[in-house]
Amino acid sequence: MDRPTAGPAAPDGSYCQRVLIIEDDPLNRRVLASILAPDLMVTLAGDGAQALTRLATPPLPDLVLLDLVLPDVDGYGLLRQLTAAPETAAIPVVVVSALNTSGDEIRGLELGAVDYITKPFHPALVRARVHNHLALARARRQLERQNRELQDAARLRDDVDHILRHDLKSPIASVLSAAELLSLDADAGDRARTTAREIARSSARVLEMVDRYLILAQLESGRFRPPRDEIDLVVLIAAVVAELGRGALRRAIAIRLLVDGALPDPMAAVPILGEVALMSTLFGNLVKNAVEASPDHAEVVIEIATAPAPVITIRNAGEVPAAIRERMFEKYTTGGKRGGVGLGCYSARLIATAFGGSVGLAPSPPGHTAVTVTLPAAPVSEAAR
Repeated sequence: MDRPTAGPAAPDGSYCQRVLIIEDDPLNRRVLASILAPDLMVTLAGDGAQALTRLATPPLPDLVLLDLVLPDVDGYGLLRQLTAAPETAAIPVVVVSALNTSGDEIRGLELGAVDYITKPFHPALVRARVHNHLALARARRQLERQNRELQDAARLRDDVDHILRHDLKSPIASVLSAAELLSLDADAGDRARTTAREIARSSARVLEMVDRYLILAQLESGRFRPPRDEIDLVVLIAAVVAELGRGALRRAIAIRLLVDGALPDPMAAVPILGEVALMSTLFGNLVKNAVEASPDHAEVVIEIATAPAPVITIRNAGEVPAAIRERMFEKYTTGGKRGGVGLGCYSARLIATAFGGSVGLAPSPPGHTAVTVTLPAAPVSEAAR
C-alpha cells in the first residue's frame, strides 16, 4: 500500500481530513493524490485487499475515492460492502471510473455512492466535488453531535424532573406538614409556633417553586396541557398589583390599572380562559420587571383593552437595552439586573403561548417600555355561565 500523503495542519491545529483513494492505476493514483494532497491527508490503495486493510485500521478516512475496475474485487461489490457495513456506512464514497454509461452511474448511485466522476477527469472538478462532500459530511457529523447533546440534555432534564417530583417534594411536604402541626400545638411556646409558621411558609414557597419549574419544563417540551378555567382578568391583575404594591411603595412607584381607558368597574368582569397560578406568574413576572426597571417616583400603568379580545399593555419609564430588545423573551436573556437569571420574560411567553396568546414589545416613546400580552377571550357561552 502506498504511504499516506499528508497535507498541512488545519488552521485550528487539528488534523487534516483524510481521503482514501482506491485506484489500481499508479499514474491515476499519483494524479489524484497531487490534486488533493495540498490540504488533505491522502492514503492510497491499489486494490480491494489493500483498501479493506486500510479501512480496518483506525483512523478511518473521511471520504473514499473509488475506482470500480480493480484487479482483485468487483468495484460494485466493494461499494456495496462499504455502504452497508456499520463501520463505514457513514463515509461518503465518490466513484471515479472509466465506466461512463448512464447505467453505470445509476448503479453506483443506487448502491450508495454520493457522487460519480467519469474518467478522464478534470482536476478542479475532482477537488471541488471532494471538498463539497467533505463539507457535507462535517455538517452531518455536527448535526449528529448536536442531536446527541439534545438527547443527553433531555435525559438530564427528565432525571432532574424525577428527582424534584419524587425525591425532593416528598420530604419538603413532610417538613411543611410537621411545621403546620407544630404551629397549631397549644403546648408549644409562642417562639416555637412563630418559627414553625415561618418554616411552613418557606416550605410552601419551595414546593410552589418546584411545581412551577416542573410546569415550565413541561411547557418547554410541549407536554403540558394547562386547564382552562374561567378567570376574571381584572381581579387576577389586581391581586398581582396588591402583592407587588409594598415593594413599589418603598420606591414611591405607583401602579395604576385601567380597563378600556378608565378605572375598573367592580361590576364588569373581563373573562378569559386560563389557570390562576400560571396567569399570576405571567403577569407577576412582567409587572415586577416593569417596577424594577422604573426610576423612583415613577408610574407603572397596566391597561386592559377588552375588545375584540383582551390585550394587556404594561407601560413603564425605563428603556430595554438595545442589545437585548430582539431577544428579550428568549431563555436566559437578562439586561444585567442584579440577581436576574433571564427566565421571567421567557416563562411569561411560554405561558401565554400555551393558552393561545402572545407576549411582545410594543412601540413606546424613547426612555420608556411597553410590553403587550394578548389572550383569547372566554367564549360568550362560558363567560355567561
